[in-house]
Amino acid sequence: SISGTLFGGDSYLTIIDDYSTWPDIPILASRASESDHFTFILDESTPCGHIVNLELVTTCNGDVIDTSQIVLTIQSPAPSISYISNAIDDVAGGDGDGYPEAWEVFTVAVKLFNSAFTNANMVNATISSSDPYITIIDDEADFPDISASSSAESEAPHFMIQADGSTPFLHDAAIDIQWESFCGSG
Repeated sequence: SISGTLFGGDSYLTIIDDYSTWPDIPILASRASESDHFTFILDESTPCGHIVNLELVTTCNGDVIDTSQIVLTIQSPAPSISYISNAIDDVAGGDGDGYPEAWEVFTVAVKLFNSAFTNANMVNATISSSDPYITIIDDEADFPDISASSSAESEAPHFMIQADGSTPFLHDAAIDIQWESFCGSG
């Protein structure tokens, strides 16, 4: 009879069932463990890319026949972030009416939504645009961690943009936003 005992784990991975058996295995063949497979629990706070080292000691008729090192790299689910809205502040560099106009310098606070079932940690974003009527002065902003199914606004100083002096009235500028977080980007 072939059996194996699994050793290891850490603060994120707890082994619940460390013992399993296999049917007889012919030479140069492989077999899956029988129905009583190894069982472990992974803590929901396990960071993406976390490495767990395990050791499998295999016995046949009570004699140790192999000791194998097993390395698991945990890939947590990635966040899924999308743009929700923005708020314009032109008090310091414009007329303070909340609308970007020609010659004004304004900040843009952006709100993002995380639709995943996992938190988005260490979030930052970068904006870009090919619009000839705007110049991006500060293209990066940080965000607080965004919980699963929640939203968050960029942290000050937010993004900063200047409108060209020839910007047409009510011009809509196309601005792209790219985000990154620990274990995801988009």
